[in-house]
Formats: sequence, C-alpha cells, structure tokens
Amino acid sequence: MKRIVLLAFMMLTSANTLAQAKFFLGIDAGSSIDRVDVEVEPTLGYMDVVVKPGSFTENAYRGNGYLFNFNLGTEHHFDRNNYVGFRWFLGLGYGRTTLINQIYTPIQYPSNIIEAKLGLDLLLDVIKFDTHSTLGFFGGVEGGVEGTISDDTSNTFPTGNIYILSRAGLSILLAEHHRIEFVAKIPVYGIIINNNIYKPLQFMLGYKFIF
Repeated sequence: MKRIVLLAFMMLTSANTLAQAKFFLGIDAGSSIDRVDVEVEPTLGYMDVVVKPGSFTENAYRGNGYLFNFNLGTEHHFDRNNYVGFRWFLGLGYGRTTLINQIYTPIQYPSNIIEAKLGLDLLLDVIKFDTHSTLGFFGGVEGGVEGTISDDTSNTFPTGNIYILSRAGLSILLAEHHRIEFVAKIPVYGIIINNNIYKPLQFMLGYKFIF
C-alpha cells in the first residue's frame, strides 16, 4: 500500500512539473438535498448484557437547503491546445438547511451546514470556440469534513462525518480567465461522527477566475 501511495505521489509530482500551473479562485452556490442516517447504539443491562441490539436507520432525517463554497487551487494542462488536464483545490463551505425527523414526530431542526474539503478533478475541454474559449466536462472526487449544527442549543442535533463525494459537471471557459461551471456531487463514503452520517446531494453553479 505504501508503494502505491508513493508511486501515485511521484506521478502527480512529475505531472505537476510538466504541466503549466494556473492559479484560480472560485465560488459555488446551489441547493443541497440533505439526508442523515442514524446509528442507534445497543442498550445494555445488568453485567453489560445487550437488552436491545443496535440498529442503523437510513434517511432518518431529510431536508432541503442551500450552500456556498469558496475554493482555491491550480489547474494544469498537458497538451498545447489545453484539451486535457487536471486541477486540485481546497474549499470551505457554509449553508443552511432544515432537517425533519422521518421516523417519529416531524420535529424540524434549522441548522448550519459546515464543510472543509480537498478535491481533485480531471478536465476535458473538448470543444474550442476560439483560441481562449472552450466547452468541456470534468469529473473527480472531493473529501474532507462536513456536518450540520442545529440552531436549537437546548435540543441540539449535530451531524457530521469524514466523507468522500464524487463530482461531475459541465464547464465553459471564456476569454482564458473565466470558467463557469455546473457540478453535481454524490456521496460515496462516510465515517460516522456522533452516531450520524450526513449525506447531501448537491447541485451547484460556480465561477472561477483563472490568473
């Protein structure tokens, strides 16, 4: 495993030196379709005997919200025409949602959405309008920490997880410096924090200025 990680790092480092790096700053805004899975721990009785086994409830809470992301990174192309490349980015996200209990009484939890992430995309600019404008696609992954924090401090409902999302979208590059994008994000993996897994589906429109 260590050899594989080392090889991947060496390949990425080599690619980075060969490809021209362009720094960018960006912002994304869009909707978040929120779902929360809940893990219930087993109930223990005398001498730690299990009285009630643990359970796992999918989509115990649902909600809809909005989200803003701020990101920065660099993009790199390997060919002269800038058709194929990759980019990496760091991002912070903030938004709002209202999670609703789907199992018992429909209690609502207005909440803040918090994200911190690292991502990697493959860039395919397949159609050139002119020397500095293209239409293309991208896809990749992002991972980090995300969760929600309830407004109700007397009955808080925090959720959170270390997560991996898959990303795919459409990109338009205008006048070499302006990249407009639509991206869809789907959760593929999460590690439980506080017995909850937060699983948002996100659909966002973004803008990046490339220096």
